[in-house]
Amino acid sequence: MGPSASKNKEPKEPPPPPAFEPPKMDFDSEILTKEHLELLCKYLPMDETVRWRRVFNSGKDGKSFTRFGAQVCNRGPTIVVIRDADGHVFGGHADEGWCTYAQRYKEAQAEAAAISRASRLGQEYDKKPTYKNQHRRFFGGDRSFIFSLFPEMHVYLASGANSNFLYYDVSEIKEMSGVGMGGQPDFYGWYIDDWLDYGHCRGAPNCLTFDSPPLSKQENFYVDFVEVWQTSLEMILEEEEREGEGSPQGKKGHLMESEGIKADKMILELATDRKFYSDNL
Repeated sequence: MGPSASKNKEPKEPPPPPAFEPPKMDFDSEILTKEHLELLCKYLPMDETVRWRRVFNSGKDGKSFTRFGAQVCNRGPTIVVIRDADGHVFGGHADEGWCTYAQRYKEAQAEAAAISRASRLGQEYDKKPTYKNQHRRFFGGDRSFIFSLFPEMHVYLASGANSNFLYYDVSEIKEMSGVGMGGQPDFYGWYIDDWLDYGHCRGAPNCLTFDSPPLSKQENFYVDFVEVWQTSLEMILEEEEREGEGSPQGKKGHLMESEGIKADKMILELATDRKFYSDNL
């Protein structure tokens, strides 16, 4: 066959993109569909798209802010999903664990002491990143985002206008207790109170933090349902390892680790710098 024949060959069609594989979830979501998951996973780091663990469900855990805090705080990155009484579904991705202002203040003091000690010893210290234009009551990083899932599906990323990503606190002053994302105190992108009963979306016409429109049908809304998912594969594996060590099976269970967990660890090592050296023992 001459060289001219190869020029007449039709170009091959590019292979179709791989089918979306939703995260493995320990329970079925009462709100999220596969279509919702596909949208959200497009904006998550790879290690947050492998497994999700439900840490709060208001239908089963009740509308208890105390229980919400106990089960959601300090669990690493999460997805919070809210359905209001009008049927609107929205929420947000927190790129770090939820925690109170008092806890963050103590952690900041401890970090300042560690930086000072490292400086005296001539050592380097890996300081936690800070963000400009972040109100002292807010925290979190610019990988946080908020979203609407019904009646419209849309993700709103950090706009850069300010860094008021996450809000969570427990206080004797009622107006300061609750959980929310974006905006500024009392004018959040979304917020629910410490009874998990009422909330508001007061970022009109847009929430500056995420350049998002109001997500609820009404500015002040009644909360119908709240669901929270832990998304960090690293945190999930660490918690399961601790739970396994505390079980009657103990190390025996660890030695009989399933192939699925080993595969999850391999994915985590590819996505991050984390190494599971204990697996070689």
